[in-house]
Amino acid sequence: MDSSTLVEGSSGGPPSTVAPRRPVIDTPPAGAAGTPAGRWARRHLASICWFVPLLVVSIGVEVVIVQARVGVNDASVFTGAPSAIFFASLSAVLLWMLARRLRFSRPIAAAMLLLFLFSPISLVVHTTPALQNLAVPLLLAGAIVALRRPVNRRLRMIALAAIGVVLVLAVVFPLVSAGNGSSEPALARWWNLDPALLILGTGCSAAALALKQLRPFGAVSLVFILLALRPGADLPSSSVVVWLPLAVLLVAGVVQEAVQSAFDSDFTALWQEIAAGVLLVATVGVFIFAAPALAPGYRSLLPGAPLGAPGGSADPAAAAGAAPGAGAQPTTAADPSAGASAGTAPAAAAAAPVLTPVPSASVDPAAAAESASAGQSAARASAGAELSRNPALSLTVGAAAELRAGDVDVRSILSLGQLLASTDVAVADFPALDAETGEPRRQILISSVDGTDASGDERIRKEIAAYFLGLNAPLAGASVVGTDEGVLVIFPFGEPVELLPATGGG
Repeated sequence: MDSSTLVEGSSGGPPSTVAPRRPVIDTPPAGAAGTPAGRWARRHLASICWFVPLLVVSIGVEVVIVQARVGVNDASVFTGAPSAIFFASLSAVLLWMLARRLRFSRPIAAAMLLLFLFSPISLVVHTTPALQNLAVPLLLAGAIVALRRPVNRRLRMIALAAIGVVLVLAVVFPLVSAGNGSSEPALARWWNLDPALLILGTGCSAAALALKQLRPFGAVSLVFILLALRPGADLPSSSVVVWLPLAVLLVAGVVQEAVQSAFDSDFTALWQEIAAGVLLVATVGVFIFAAPALAPGYRSLLPGAPLGAPGGSADPAAAAGAAPGAGAQPTTAADPSAGASAGTAPAAAAAAPVLTPVPSASVDPAAAAESASAGQSAARASAGAELSRNPALSLTVGAAAELRAGDVDVRSILSLGQLLASTDVAVADFPALDAETGEPRRQILISSVDGTDASGDERIRKEIAAYFLGLNAPLAGASVVGTDEGVLVIFPFGEPVELLPATGGG
């Protein structure tokens, strides 16, 4: 080596400007890129680019839905929505991790998240405050730990035990105990909301039993389904909240397995390829033919829909701000934002009867209703007479007489008043129930909507169902069924007290 590179030249001149050699070992760069979090982000950058945009969009959609359905001024209900959205987002992240742990491809896992975040059922349960929203992340985290490699037997047993306890407390116990009535109304409401996911989830749960990797998830899903379909069972929203991630996971897993089998070059298992092809065609067919049926489910999320799931046993936290309480009664009955029906604009405030709610006294509701029976009947008659003069309402002679006589439940009067602001309605009757002699008639038989005969028309039935299922309390809770004479709307037993100002004998 030339000594002039290390010491001054013999002539006494300045030192040489030759740069020193780079060290053989590079040091890690400073900053976030060299931290454990930075290294983790670089390692999982592809996955982050797949699921983070979906997560951000879903949070925005859920916030918009909550604000549109209950309004930011409804603090008693709105304050529970952020927790529901947070747990839904956490569940989505854990579901992605579980799918990747099960070796799902990124496109399949992203499609799974689309179902989990944006299907009508998902948007309902993810914006409904409920205790089961916390159970879902716990279950998903337990499943991830149980599938951890290398296997830690003790940790796996603890995770499986925790999963079992959470399942029993959050799902199995509510399903078994919710047997006081028929499951048909609740099932019908969930079906109206999202038939495609219910069909695919059930079918893929059965198909997953043939796949070793998905067999435990399929078995648990089928147990939920069988418990929900047993005679006399109800379908609480808690069951749907926990079943939803199972369903989308099984749909994605079965579809991925079917794709791999259908395009497998090994022709020794030809029957597997045929079965996989049939499954793929059936899956695509369900989405194609069920897509029109999803429209009412999405429209039910528009302004006016209640912050709660359609299940008959919704979590009390979801209805905490909706039930009438002491003090001034809620004015949602005359609120035009509660009158948005499927495919129609929200009702104008002037379209419904102008009714002023009165403060309720601190007395027993049953005693108050009994003492003010005559006054309430007169109030119903006054509101019914006003409603019967609406040119958008067509009534038979009998229906008009029942309305003017004060024999019709106030919820029927107010809900029809809101609906008439956006469409023409023909009512054939307000049928009385045989076992409720003397009680206000809480059924509406709608014969046509906007000039279209409602009898046997599935589209009209779904639009009517979307409207009445989207009403806020105290008008919420109606069930809708199709009949040969039209569409029958049935409100729950027990007319709310003092929704109308008592007149006359009150």
